[in-house]
Parts: sequence; structure tokens; C-alpha cells
Amino acid sequence: MSKTPMINDRQDGLSSPAVFYFAYGSNQATSRALERIPDAPDLGPAVLRDYRLVERYYADIDYAPGAVVYGVVYLIGPEHLARLDRFEGHPTIYRRHWVQVEFGNTLAKALVYEMTKETKVRRQGLTYPADYRRLCAEGAQNHGLPDVFSRRRRGKAQVAAKSIGSR
Repeated sequence: MSKTPMINDRQDGLSSPAVFYFAYGSNQATSRALERIPDAPDLGPAVLRDYRLVERYYADIDYAPGAVVYGVVYLIGPEHLARLDRFEGHPTIYRRHWVQVEFGNTLAKALVYEMTKETKVRRQGLTYPADYRRLCAEGAQNHGLPDVFSRRRRGKAQVAAKSIGSR
């Protein structure tokens, strides 16, 4: 990848009309994005380096040098951010923070949602529900990304959705 200037170099994400958002789980599915962030431009596939995807009932990420997470970059405005915050349970279930992503030949700062420490502990080892797994796989297929969701991982027995809460 060539060294291109980083774009979207904002600190708070709220002071400008639009920011990049990196989606890596069900939000990368076109059908889900249309529900949650309607009219947000899909800028295409992207890579988040030095993080790994973790199955904690829903998709999560952990810092892991050398690993990669595939996803999609959207351009979102304040109204989209407010909707995503509600859907993601921000700041209780997921927190949002800035990461550097690669898409096309561009490096960009993007907002990403990552489970809070408390949620990570509560959901550690819980597998994806079947319908969520299918939606994540659909999102990977929508964007020509590697489908890391279709293969079932080993872990604790799946817990009923009502005991975890839904997203």
C-alpha cells in the first residue's frame, strides 16, 4: 500500500458534518445498513490492521498486532451517528473510538464500535446466533470480503437471545 495522506483526521467526530465509520459485523450487510444508516454512502471494503474479530454473541474486535479485520467504510453524518449509538448500545454495550483503516489506496481515520470491557467479560465465549451469523456472512458477500462468519467456531453453548439482549 502506498503512503497517501491520511484523510478525515478529526479528533471528536462530532464537530464536522460527516465522518468515516468502519463496520465489521452485521452493519456491513447492505440490508442492515439501509435500516440503521439510510442514505449513508457505502465507500466500499476496508481493512483494519492490528485488530482481530472476536465472537462474543455479536461481533467485536480486540487489539491484536499483526491481525486484520475486514469491513466496510461508510460516510456518516451526525444523524447516522446518533442512530448507530442507539443500535449499538453506546456507551454501555459498545464504545466508539477512532481507528486507522485502509480502503482503496487511502488511509483514513474512522469511527468503530468495540464492546466495553464489562460486555467483553459477560459475553466471552458466546457464539453468534444463527440469524446473526447469516447476516454477517451476507455483508461479507455483499462487499467481496472474506467470509469469516459462516464457519462455526468452538465455544461455550449459545445462550438464549433474551438473556443477552438484542442489537
